Amino acid sequence: MNKLRLILGDQLNINHSWFKEKDSKITYVMMEIKDETSYVLHHAQKIIATFAAMRFFAEQLQQKGFEVIYFKINDKENKYFKNIDKEVLELHIAHNEGNYFCSSDELKKLEDNNQIAMSYCNKDGKCEDHSNPNGAIKNIAGIFNNKKNILGMMPHPERMIDKYLSGEDGSLFFKNLFNNLR
Repeated sequence: MNKLRLILGDQLNINHSWFKEKDSKITYVMMEIKDETSYVLHHAQKIIATFAAMRFFAEQLQQKGFEVIYFKINDKENKYFKNIDKEVLELHIAHNEGNYFCSSDELKKLEDNNQIAMSYCNKDGKCEDHSNPNGAIKNIAGIFNNKKNILGMMPHPERMIDKYLSGEDGSLFFKNLFNNLR
């Protein structure tokens, strides 16, 4: 059974006992509650500093060997990913129990029509069970419709648009999409 440990913005401590040893059955989620960002106007600056600290903390965890979630682009022959030079993106996820599932017949159709847009993977682009954070069938993180003009995906690129706050792989996605829609 897997465990989920929540890390709030005021709990960013690399020396915490949770991080003494790696455990592949534990998933860490860094978060901050919305109320902390809006009840006092000056808290916008506080939350920006918190997000920057969270990004730095995530990098520290990575250096210690803890896993960060990555996504592999499976098909670049579409307006969503055509001009993105990277094969692997680091993007946030924000789902509770959600994951992609379908029948074996539907999966075969998706695979035959090259409609699997993105897959959960490790930082090297290998799709393995331990890089699948939600148990989605075949590590599926996003799919296209038949015409590839609609993309449904679990990652949230809008949360990764600033290299100082969270990372900028999301901005690669949006810049590419906007440029290809012109």
